[in-house]
Amino acid sequence: GVDYTKLCEAEAALPLAYESGAAWCMTKKTFMEFVAMTDTVGQPIARVNYGIGGIPERTLLGREVILNDYMDSYASSVETDTTFAFLFNFKDYVLNTNYQMTIKKYEDNETDDLVTKAIMLVDGKVIDVNSLVTLTKEAPAAG
Repeated sequence: GVDYTKLCEAEAALPLAYESGAAWCMTKKTFMEFVAMTDTVGQPIARVNYGIGGIPERTLLGREVILNDYMDSYASSVETDTTFAFLFNFKDYVLNTNYQMTIKKYEDNETDDLVTKAIMLVDGKVIDVNSLVTLTKEAPAAG
């Protein structure tokens, strides 16, 4: 399973030059796996604080945690190798577009609503993978 040592190994794998601005990304379920964990002196490694707006601010090993629903949650038993968390600096991802937007206005005949639709071609990619560190639960080897 994942434990404090594995998390420390992931932090150690993040090069110092990429440390500033890197954040943990995971599902809420995975984050809750870490909430009960403590370090070697009994201090919790994951925290939830409530900021000035009352919005939860989550940290893991002192680093920001960004929750999402777009990846698998940690599970003790998996069929295939599953990445359940990663460290990444989102400044290493760039958006690519020509900023040309097409706007279409029409009346929906079913509802009589006036619809305004805007379309823009956009994609993006990681330009520097050195700030990416993944935590993967490996499937058992075929016996």
